[in-house]
Amino acid sequence: MNQEYKLSGNSGNLFIIGLLIGPIVATILATIYAYVSVYNSIVLLTYFVFGFYAMFVPLIMTFIIRFTKCRNDKISFIFIIIIGIFCIYASWCTFLYVLSESGNNNLLFSRNNIETELLDWFLNPKLVIETMNIISTEGYHISYRSSEIFGININGILLWFLWIIEAGLILLGSWFFATLELRKNIFCENCKKWIKEYMNDHNHKISMKDQNLVKNAIENNITELSNLEIAKEGESQYFKINLHHCQECHNLSTIHVEMVKIKRNDKGKKEINQESYSPVFILNKQEFSHFDNLISNHFV
Repeated sequence: MNQEYKLSGNSGNLFIIGLLIGPIVATILATIYAYVSVYNSIVLLTYFVFGFYAMFVPLIMTFIIRFTKCRNDKISFIFIIIIGIFCIYASWCTFLYVLSESGNNNLLFSRNNIETELLDWFLNPKLVIETMNIISTEGYHISYRSSEIFGININGILLWFLWIIEAGLILLGSWFFATLELRKNIFCENCKKWIKEYMNDHNHKISMKDQNLVKNAIENNITELSNLEIAKEGESQYFKINLHHCQECHNLSTIHVEMVKIKRNDKGKKEINQESYSPVFILNKQEFSHFDNLISNHFV
C-alpha cells in the first residue's frame, strides 16, 4: 500500500524572519515601481513594470517560505495574505509619495492639505484611500493610474475595478507560487533541509499506452511502475517518474508521477507541458534502490 508524503506542518522561522524581510523588500520594489509610474511617459512600459512587480513579489515570498523552512501550507497562506496586502498598500503609499514629490500635482495635494512625507502615507491608510478616490474622480490629468488605455479614458468605478484586479493579481500570484513551492519540494526532517530532485536529467519515462496500469499503481502499489513499458524516443506524450532522495542521511526517498505533453507551436518551437499526475509517495530503502537502478540503467 502506498504511503503518501506529507509536510510536517512546522512553520520554521517564517513569522520571525519573513515579517522582517518581507516588508523591507516589498517597500524597495514598490518604490521602484512608483518612480516608473510617475516619471515614465510610456503607459505600456509602466504596465510592463507592473507585470514585473506582480511576478517578483510572489517569487520573493516563495524564497522567504523556502529560506525559513516553512512546511505548513496554512501558515504560509496567512503569511502570503499579510505580506501581499502590505505589498499592495506599500505600492500605493510610495506611488502617492513620489507623485506628491514630483511637483506636477501640487494643486491636488495642497488643496486637500495632504502631507508629502513617505512615513505619513504609511501611517494614514484613510488618507491613502481618500487620495485614491480623488485620483479616480479627477481622471487622467493627475496620474498614469487613470490614464488612457488604448485611447479610452479610464476613471471612476471602472478605474477602481482595475485597481482591484491589480491587487488580485499580486495576491493570486503569491498564493499560486508559494503553494506550488510547497507541493513540489521535499523536506528531510532528519537533516532539516530541502532535498533536490534525484537524477533529474535521467528520468524513467512510461508509455501512455499503460495509462490504466499507471493509475492502478498510483492507487495501490507504486512499485508496479517499474514493470511497465518504457516510452520510445520521440513520443509526444508519456509519464515521467521523479525521485527525491536525501543524500546526507539516506533516510528519506520519495516518488511521484508527472504527465508530460510535448508539442510545437506555430513557429515550430517545442513546448513541454508537465502536470502532476500523482501524490508524492514515500519509498523504503529497497524500493528506492530498485527505482534508482532502473533509471540509471536506462538513461532515457
